[in-house]
Amino acid sequence: MDDKIIKKLSIACDDVTTYSELLECQSIIQRKDSRGCKQFIYLELMKLAMRLDVDLVAERATLLTEDIYSLYRHESLEDISMCFLRGSRGELGKHYNRLSMGTIYEWMSNHLESKSRERESKELENPSNIHQWKDRGEYLEACRIGSIIQKNTKKRKENKRYKIHEDEMKEANYRKFKSDYHKSK
Repeated sequence: MDDKIIKKLSIACDDVTTYSELLECQSIIQRKDSRGCKQFIYLELMKLAMRLDVDLVAERATLLTEDIYSLYRHESLEDISMCFLRGSRGELGKHYNRLSMGTIYEWMSNHLESKSRERESKELENPSNIHQWKDRGEYLEACRIGSIIQKNTKKRKENKRYKIHEDEMKEANYRKFKSDYHKSK
């Protein structure tokens, strides 16, 4: 892939700003030029490193490029570009002043979850999708179940945060008990 095509891809990716627009984008695996896609991912990684003010050597960037390409080839280049941009802003999670596959994996998970919610809400809210259901009652029931699932997911996340806080408190109490015990002897 030559520089002109990569530049066009970069401009196209910059034009995509919402999750609804991402749903229309072509996946990496549908593109015929895997080498060009890898070059694009590599350049996006270098831009990300500059945004985060992180030193990224070429060998590490190449390894990250290969990992991203193999893990997310069913997503679009625009997905990767938007994920890196939002991740560098802190919208998808922390970056811990380093650039690792773990950080990128966390960001992509959050990014793809948001994209999935957008896709589901679009499908359920679109009246043309009603034909999939036997009657309007089933459609409304599916919408209701979808909203219940979203609420339950939110509750699970809140409970997980509470559980972490509860575990931290138990550990702090144990440390205090242990220090008090050793002081009393």
